[in-house]
Amino acid sequence: MKLIGYVLFILGSLLILDAMLAIILGERYILWGLDYTPNWYRSIILKISRKSPIFLAGIKGGEAILGLLLCWVATKL
Repeated sequence: MKLIGYVLFILGSLLILDAMLAIILGERYILWGLDYTPNWYRSIILKISRKSPIFLAGIKGGEAILGLLLCWVATKL
């Protein structure tokens, strides 16, 4: 695997880990650390966190799928 493959694999793994933590820990993980972020980012995350649970599950699942795809692409390089 080339350097780009390693980078993509690490990025994919981090996306999968982030999605799993968001699924397991829920809203407290999503809102954790927002005090240290810019106001514009905080407002976006707060708006997203108020959406329906089905919408949030779709975002978390999409993030996990994207991570899996990145890991798969990394193994093909």
